[in-house]
Amino acid sequence: MSTKGHTVQKPEAATVEWWPAERVIPYARNPRTATDTAVGKVAASIKEFGFRVPIIVDSEGVIIAGHTRLAAAKRLGLERVPVLVAADLSPAQVKAYRIADNRTAQETGWERALLELELEDLRGLDFDLSLTGLDPLEFAEHGAETDPYAEWEAMPEFEQGDKGSVFNVTVHFKSDEDAEAFFRLIGSEKRSWLWWPESDGHVGSSLHHQYVAVDGDGDEAA
Repeated sequence: MSTKGHTVQKPEAATVEWWPAERVIPYARNPRTATDTAVGKVAASIKEFGFRVPIIVDSEGVIIAGHTRLAAAKRLGLERVPVLVAADLSPAQVKAYRIADNRTAQETGWERALLELELEDLRGLDFDLSLTGLDPLEFAEHGAETDPYAEWEAMPEFEQGDKGSVFNVTVHFKSDEDAEAFFRLIGSEKRSWLWWPESDGHVGSSLHHQYVAVDGDGDEAA
């Protein structure tokens, strides 16, 4: 197949097969990581919408794309998973595609105004927004009514009058967007002490922000 002077490789005819989950082999040198949270989100998606995207494997049954989907399927206790065998790819193409499939997805973004419209529609349909994969902070950023502090309710808060020392809190974020949303939420009016757990090592933090907690009068605690 060709388009505008370029030849595009046409895959051999293939159909989705249903394999026992144990037959699918994770790639031992898979460079892409997935957090427990990511696996949980994919599992929730599969449970709600069905297994819509098959796991892509090579001719030996080793995963090219779909490690997180397989992990999610096992978490759900699924005995069989959909598989697409890319038997026509060369060993070099398999290695390159394994990287490209993950890396190219990182180039995409969100048209925020349109995303807000979609979320507004879902709220009107009384749909569970967590099934979109968005986090609580992102709900708040896009106008959803979900409480962004719900996950922090069990964390301790210090009395505003406690001026025994200055607390520097380092907050780890997955992305610039998460950081921006967080600091917009706490704002300069946020006076209570906020405790944040240390990173468990699974979060690929791109930012390390610090702020000094202030007392109810707006003075720095000392």
